[in-house]
Amino acid sequence: MILAFDPQFFSQGDALADQVRAEQLFAAITDQGARLPSQRRFAARARSLAHGVHIPCALHDDILALLA
Repeated sequence: MILAFDPQFFSQGDALADQVRAEQLFAAITDQGARLPSQRRFAARARSLAHGVHIPCALHDDILALLA
């Protein structure tokens, strides 16, 4: 089962204030040392963008062969 909520409906017309409160809640959680879902994935994505992704030489060769 998947539940979907419309934030605009529950925000009583002030979605920005709700977003600020949510970000404050997330910050309070992480400040205590807890991790949020997907936090590790976002960190890995940032590392990959900054430093690239390492792949085995054999895979690189296979990719180059496909491009030829």
